[in-house]
Amino acid sequence: MPKISLITATVDRTSELERFLSKLEYQDYMDFELIVVDQNPDERLIPMLNSFSDRFEIKHIRTEKRGVSRARNLGIQQAQGEIITFPDDDCWYPPGLLQRVEQEFDRHPEFDGIIGLALDEAGRPSMKKFPRRRRGKPDKYSVWTMCNTSVLFFRRHLVESTGLFNESLGVGSGTPWGAAEDVEYPLRAMRKGFCLYYEPAIIVGHPQPVKKVDERALRRAYSYGAGLGKVVRDFNYPLWFILYQFLRPAGASFFWLLMGKKPRAYMHFLTLKGRIYGWSHQERDNEL
Repeated sequence: MPKISLITATVDRTSELERFLSKLEYQDYMDFELIVVDQNPDERLIPMLNSFSDRFEIKHIRTEKRGVSRARNLGIQQAQGEIITFPDDDCWYPPGLLQRVEQEFDRHPEFDGIIGLALDEAGRPSMKKFPRRRRGKPDKYSVWTMCNTSVLFFRRHLVESTGLFNESLGVGSGTPWGAAEDVEYPLRAMRKGFCLYYEPAIIVGHPQPVKKVDERALRRAYSYGAGLGKVVRDFNYPLWFILYQFLRPAGASFFWLLMGKKPRAYMHFLTLKGRIYGWSHQERDNEL
């Protein structure tokens, strides 16, 4: 049976990570390693990780440099598994998830990667409008509705060929591009000819990213929008798709303004502003 490498980048979270670790105990498939890339400045995670170290294999990597893409790249360099995945530190695995992933890869040797479905505590799609019933191979358009890093499962040869995550993208990158690394990586893999398959029966738990409109949510809206705009331009999307990505937050902003929800309207306006900035103010990455 193939070993699975779980690469988790974490910073500033303890209870969420502990929930993730506790859920791993209930997996039927235990041939996995958990690689925790710890970006905390202190040793807060050590007692927790030690308490689970006799239950499954844990590799603890410390790094002073923050950035989710940088952390995942450190994990990739240490991964020994034939299947590699990137669970967020606030997600959770339902019982039987890893067994289901292994079975799907075993039944379908033509799949180089599998994309699952992220649901929140109430069973609603989290973060994106994941298709609930449609399965199949994504294209460069539908991949935007499917991909979050925590639901990506790749064969090792795909990762070795596609390379590392783009460190200019994602939370903590130090650039304006605060997101879209989760879509940029599959886009690169598909460009190289790898076969990805979306299977909504593979479910990962993940909370909704924005539960209230506060200062953090507003910063997130702009930076995530900028990341999307950058990737849309880097991959030469046609004008109709660019306009669609601009019109969606514009329409949402107008709707919430009519409903009298000014903070939510402003959040969507910042998403639009970020997307326009990301698409129009950037230098193309050399690797693309």
